[in-house]
Amino acid sequence: MKTVNMTIYNYMEGPSEFTITGTLKGYDAKPFLKNIKVPVLYTVGEFDEANPVTVKKQAAMTPGAQVVVIPNAAHLTEWDNPTAMNQAVGTFLKDVDAKSKKKN
Repeated sequence: MKTVNMTIYNYMEGPSEFTITGTLKGYDAKPFLKNIKVPVLYTVGEFDEANPVTVKKQAAMTPGAQVVVIPNAAHLTEWDNPTAMNQAVGTFLKDVDAKSKKKN
């Protein structure tokens, strides 16, 4: 946490990310998801507080998005299950690269 500017964090989030009271309290980016034109991978831990149902709803609003639920993981998927997380990202990137090469 040495690299976190707590003044900015508290201004935007408030004292806790679980109950937003800062300037981001009313922010909703969902209307913009339909405009994304690049490949998107949503990852979510099986036990994540963001939860797979919520993330899948957001992915459904994002054209062509993929979702991977990382098993045996909460919010910090890379710590909880690095093998599955790295595999998900690697597979996604290889797929994007392959599709890009076919277009060119």
